[in-house]
This record gives sequence, C-alpha cells and structure tokens, in this order.
Amino acid sequence: MDDSAFQSLPLYESAGAIRAEIAKGENLLLTAPTGSGKSTLVPWLLASEKNGTAKVAVLEPRRLAATSLSGYLAKLSRAPEGSTVGYKIRFESSVSDKTQILFTTYGNFLQSELHKPEAFDWIVFDEFHERRADMDLLLAYFLAKQKSAKSLGISAPKIAVLSAELNREELEKILQVPCLKVGRPGFPVQILNQDSPAGTPLAKNVEKALRTLERNGVWGTTLVFLPGKGEISTVHRHLDEAYGYGKLKVYDLYGGQEKSVEREIFATTGAPRVILSTNIAETSLTIPSVTGVIDSGLERTTEFNAQQSKNLLKLSRISLQNAVQRTGRAGRTQKGVCIRLWSSREEALFPKGIVPEVQKSDLRPILLERAALSKKAGVLPTDLHLPTEPDSRLSAKALEELIAYHFLNADGTVTDLGEKALDVPLNDLALAKAYLEASAISSEILALFAILDNEESSGKDRTPQNALELAEDLLRKGNRTTRETRLAFKRLAEHAKEKDASRFANSDATIQTFLKAFPEALAIQSGSAYKTPTDTFPIAPSTVQEAKAILVFHLLRTSSAQKSEMRASLYIPVPEKFLQSDQAKARYELLWRSGQERYIGLEIREANGVEVSRKEIQPQEASPQILQKLKSLTAQTWMERHKREDLSHLWMDDANKILLCKMKLAAINFPEYSLPEWSKEDMDIVVEDFMDGIFLMRDLSADRFRKKMKEYFGENMIGWMEKMFPDTLVLPNGKKARYRYEEDSPVEISARIEDFMQMRGEHTIAQGKIKVRYDILAPNFRTAQKTWDLTGFWKNTYPQIRKELRGRYPKHPWPETVIPQ
Repeated sequence: MDDSAFQSLPLYESAGAIRAEIAKGENLLLTAPTGSGKSTLVPWLLASEKNGTAKVAVLEPRRLAATSLSGYLAKLSRAPEGSTVGYKIRFESSVSDKTQILFTTYGNFLQSELHKPEAFDWIVFDEFHERRADMDLLLAYFLAKQKSAKSLGISAPKIAVLSAELNREELEKILQVPCLKVGRPGFPVQILNQDSPAGTPLAKNVEKALRTLERNGVWGTTLVFLPGKGEISTVHRHLDEAYGYGKLKVYDLYGGQEKSVEREIFATTGAPRVILSTNIAETSLTIPSVTGVIDSGLERTTEFNAQQSKNLLKLSRISLQNAVQRTGRAGRTQKGVCIRLWSSREEALFPKGIVPEVQKSDLRPILLERAALSKKAGVLPTDLHLPTEPDSRLSAKALEELIAYHFLNADGTVTDLGEKALDVPLNDLALAKAYLEASAISSEILALFAILDNEESSGKDRTPQNALELAEDLLRKGNRTTRETRLAFKRLAEHAKEKDASRFANSDATIQTFLKAFPEALAIQSGSAYKTPTDTFPIAPSTVQEAKAILVFHLLRTSSAQKSEMRASLYIPVPEKFLQSDQAKARYELLWRSGQERYIGLEIREANGVEVSRKEIQPQEASPQILQKLKSLTAQTWMERHKREDLSHLWMDDANKILLCKMKLAAINFPEYSLPEWSKEDMDIVVEDFMDGIFLMRDLSADRFRKKMKEYFGENMIGWMEKMFPDTLVLPNGKKARYRYEEDSPVEISARIEDFMQMRGEHTIAQGKIKVRYDILAPNFRTAQKTWDLTGFWKNTYPQIRKELRGRYPKHPWPETVIPQ
C-alpha cells in the first residue's frame, strides 16, 4: 500500500517503529501526542498486514470523528470514500465490498457485534482515555474472544488501543504488551490563564479572551470549548452583539449539527472566525487553521442515581486530562495559544483523570449487553472482565432489576427476552421493554417510541413539548422532528411489520399503552406544578394545555448552587377520564421525611392499574382506621431499611450488647430451660416487634429495645439470669470488680493487681459452668496480665511483673511474694 501521502503527518517519522511493533503479531498499545496523526496513520499501517489485505475497524467515540477521519484518510489514500476507506454510523454509511478500513462509532460497532458481526483482522480503540461504557464492553469482549480462540487454536481479531493520554500500566497489564510511545509533540502552544472576578458571565469571559487573541495577532480560527448547546447559544448572541452582527463569523459545533454547517467549519480558510463547540471537538477532529483555543474548563454531564433511577444533570469541572486534549487542538497544524478561563491555582481542584462511564451510568443496559456479548464469546458474564468494574452494590441492584424484567436468568446469563430487547431498535431499555410488552403497535405508538427514544426530540427551552403533537407531525411528515427521529421511526416500523400496525390509531389506546408501561411517570396537577410518586415538576398547567395529569419523559434533575429541580422535556397529556373511576382503590405506603427523621403516610388511589392520586397523611391526624393501616406497614418498612442500611446502632448500646451476651450464654449453658438461642431468626422477630407501630426514628431507642429483649427472653427469668451472670464481684478488700461480657470472647473480671492479692485459684460463675478469666490491671488500669489461675500467677508470673512495674509505681504495694493460702 502506497503511503507517500502520509509523509506530511508528524507521526510518519515513527512509521518504521510502528510497523516493527505490528510485525510482532501481538496486540498494540500506542500513545502519541495530540494532533500527530495516529488516528489515520496507524489504521493505514495495520491494513498493510497480510500483503495489504488486512481488514481494520477503527472505533471512534463520536459520529463526526468517524465521518471526518474516513474522509481525510480516503483523501490521503487517493481513493474515493466508500472504497478502500469508508464509514458506518447510525442511519448512514459509505462502504462497499472493497472497504478495508472502516471507521465507525463504538456504539454502532457494539450493535453490529450483537446482531450482525463482521470479520476484521484488527479492532482499533481510538481515544480510549474517554472510558465510555461501550469502549470497556468491547475491549472486554475481544479480549475474551482472543483467550477463547487461543485455547481452540484459531485466530481472533487483534486489538490496537490508541490515545494521547492513557493509563499505560493498567492497559499494559490488560493487553499483555508494552506501550509504544512514539512521535514528537506537535506545534508549541502557549498556555495563558485568565482569572475573572466571581460572578462574571461566561460570555463576557469568552469575549475578553477573544479580545486578547485579537490584540496579539492570534486571529485565525479560534475554537471555544463550552459545556453545552445552551451556553453556545448564549455566547453566540453575545459575540454577535459585541462584534456587530455579521462582522465576525461565528459557528456552532455540536452533535447533530446540520451537514452544511459542518462542511463550512471543516473548510480551510484564513479569515478570522470563531467556532463554539461542545467537547465533540476535543478529540479526533482536525479543524483547519486553528490558532487559538479558549477553554471554559467546564462540561455538562449526566450521572445516574441508581436509588431514584434518575439522571442528574451536572455542570462541573473537566479533568486535567480533558484540558490537555483541548489545548492540543491549537497545535495540530501550526503553533497556537490556549487561554484557560481559570486561574492556575484552581487547577489543584480539577480531577486528574476521566471517571469511567461504568461508575456513573445506568448499569442495566451495560450489564445486559455484557451478558449478551459473553454468550457470543462463549464465556460467563462474570468472565467478561471490564477494565474498571462497577460498584458491586449498584451492580447487584441492576442485576436484580434485569432478572425481574426476565431479561437475565438468576445466574446473570441473558434470556431469550433479553436478546429480543437488545434487538429492538431503541436505545432506551425501558422503552424496549414497553415495546415488547405492548399487545398491539400502531403507527402513532411507533412514532411516540421513536420520539421518546431520541434526546434530540426534546425542546431546547425549559418548556416541555407535547410528544403526541410531535408524533402527529412525524406521521404527517412535518418538520418539527429531527432527521434522526424520522430515520429511527422508519427503522422501528420495519421491525414492527409483523405486529398490528394501523395508520389511524385510537388515541385512548395509545395513552393506555404508555400509562400501563410507565405508571411511575404519571404526574398529577398540584397547584402550579405536577407531582409523580417521587418528584415535583415546576411545570405551569398553562404550558401543557391545562391537563389534569401528564406522563413525563426525558427526566433530568438539574442542580446548582441555588436550587435543585426535576425537569421533563417531553410529556403526554392524560385525559381526566383516566383519572376518575368509581372503582378506584386506595392503598397505603410510608414515605420517609429526611429533615424530620420520620415516616409519614401516603394514600394512593389507583384505577385500572394506574395511579390517579396520592395524598400525604400525618399519623397524628389520621383517623383510627387509617392509623391502624399505617401502623401495620411500619415494621416491614423499617425492616427493609434496616437490611439495607443496618440501623442497629440506634438501639444496640453497650448495655444491650452485654445483656444479649448474657442471654446467649444462658441459652448455651442451661439448655434444660429452653431459652431463646438468639439466632438471626430470633433477632429478626425481636427487631420487627420493636419497630412495630413506630414512625419516628428517635423512638427506636435502646431502652425500648431492652424491654423487648427481656419480654422475648422471659421476664420471670431475668432475675435468675442476673444471679447466674452478675455485673460485679465484691473482692476480699471490699472493692468491686466488673465482669466483662463480649460476643465470641471469654467472660473476664477486671481489677488492679493489688485488689486481687487476697484471691487465689480459679473463678467460675453460672453454678460453676463458666470459667472466668482474670484481667489483671496495672495501676494505670491497663492490662498487665491475663490468667485463668491466680495461684499459678502469684507463684510464677508475679515476680517478673513486680520487677517491671514497681519502679514506675513506687507508691503501690509490691510485696516480694504473695503467699498462696
């Protein structure tokens, strides 16, 4: 393969070293500076294997990277795109039978492996430092395939991991190859920190940085990294006003941007222009003529709250690893300047590395995909080892839910239904489940599925959009939905051909389908907001057609220094007739009030399996009948929480621990009395009785628990037990020594050495059934010696202890010998 056109790439000088590493026939781990050309040169060199016939799949984190790199490599290879070099992304591809190097996204390639795998000689993991979940899944999968193929004596695709920044030691261990570090740094980039007063708007900071670049002649293409589309829009408006409309070319770059705008951004130009971008331009993209980078140091990310099954939208600092990547955008084709919109002293607060996605995402789709991939690899899911394993507690919870969905078996392997869910062309697992469970699928329902599955369907402002109206527009081929949504609907319709898909749907049936599938999404109007069983949405009824209830979708909890609130981008209005029924049944639950540290009651009314109302009830205000219903729920509710959090610290004080130890000793040593053994079952009975009827946490007291323990043991036996297992012993000198009762330890009696001097021999309690160990204390009340026999102690051990202690405590009696009596 002719590679003369690649000589312009900075990394080409290392082509010989890379070829030598490839020739070893092992996996490849390579790190090279940002902008050196590794994403194009390395795949080309890999394809030169097998006499230039090796097939290479290059995985990229973003669609724009896959398509732009494909076009660039096709240009270098002097062949039309789609022949030797091509790309395949969701709903779009440029490939042929001749395609040897395929650029694709990790997500798209994962779906291909699950449903229609292709044969490749090399799988290239580009920008692996981003640590997305599909990256980890695919790496674990192909490593498992390599291991399985080796045992069978067959071949498997080799793996190449590329990144400008990566954890070399960890990956060297995983891939079992040393890291090849090649290439020289690109063009120099001067880094400037711009410190701004607190409260200065981001748009003002960006303008100030642009003015600095302009005054210093760094005035070609300036790439500005911003957290999201909202900030891009705000900064764009501000720059138009500051520089004059049309006088400075300002472009927006984000996922899903129009192709015509993308073409203008990637066109070579010498004219000053500003590109406002999300982190989409952080890796794998070479925007021509970039002389300056302005980095906000911020990113907007979502983290999954497993307890609430909600995503939390966060505006947070990028990692230093991200900052390095962004800085390198200015040094790809020429020297440049990067202005960081934070002070150098703030960098100590930045996280160093990127947190792997498996540690902050919904684990249900990840674990389902792992189970499906492990089946294809011929191993157990637990043998598909991710580079970073998710939290074990959250993983267990996700597995439990997938088993409840019947997507996984009890051993974690995928079921037929689980494979069907992955086969449904919907990204959201809950939507796939609803699709599979729907008794009939109409065109309107399919349109709603496509809209709800696409994040780009949601509105750009804070007012949610009516998903039913969007579905109607989609069916009429209007222009309110995105191209992506239209393509998703087409694919979904093809998948549903065997179902009953009627063009004219019954709206009631449509709403009933989504009510049944998502009962927890029903939000009832409450004043100027809407409430679900768990959240309140600040949605004005006037913005949702004064609906008495709505189904809310695309939920995010936004959080800032001022407030935290739930937001919904899409809704389905629910007619009032679905909320009214003479057959509505009431049930009761307990709701925890965190600030008050108590449970209150909830009256939930349901009609046709759908919740239509919920009302809070204070126990002290409830009628006797309702109060009794709420009290009947307390023991089970507390017990479930106790099993999750272990609340025993609330009632197991030292006195109760000692009492429990005495009761266990009594049961062991006096079996003739048939006393409780205090097994786990015994403890659960007492704890449940102790919690019964309690609403306030402060009422879970040690005194109350002690009373319940004594009742269970038998009040008439308490006096006898205290005689058999006393708290103290009066010593010959009149002082008291305290017995010590501890779980899984001998009973001991403690006193200072001088207080034991008149005692001899062994000591027992419980009618001689339990031998007591002496804990002999020094004058400072610290243990000097432990013994079962004082006579032997005075005779054999005391002389040495006397020698050690009398110098430190001369005022205490230290007779030469203690004569046994």
